[in-house]
Amino acid sequence: MKPEFEVVDDFVESTGEKKLSRIEFETLKLIDGKRNVEEIIDLSHVNEFITLKSIVSLIEKGLIREKVVKELVEERVENRSLKITAMVLIVIFLLIIFSSFDKPLRFLWLGNPIITKEEKENKKAIRKAEEDFINSIFNSVINYGAEKD
Repeated sequence: MKPEFEVVDDFVESTGEKKLSRIEFETLKLIDGKRNVEEIIDLSHVNEFITLKSIVSLIEKGLIREKVVKELVEERVENRSLKITAMVLIVIFLLIIFSSFDKPLRFLWLGNPIITKEEKENKKAIRKAEEDFINSIFNSVINYGAEKD
């Protein structure tokens, strides 16, 4: 990706004046936040070296900045917040489903339920297995979020 530049919109003038040469001024007029370096060079009326030199000078004077860095940071923050939101919604969904039933995993079985007459004897073991399953899912989501940080 070729770098794009934008005019610094929050530029605060220092006590000293920023004097621009004619070439710097012409280059500054070409920078709109959408054009990359090659397009600016092609549109300028001077050679590549002079144009690049004026771009560097405008950066040093604080009048322009590279746009790509700002967009990448915003994109990363947005992607991260979407992933965290999705993980939280999944955990909430699973907790609602598994806490809504007397036997949370029974609705997943097809045909006859596995639990037979020994249900009273196995009730405690089944409930423990269900709780372990929920805890493992919850811990996986938490660990996934911690790894991303």
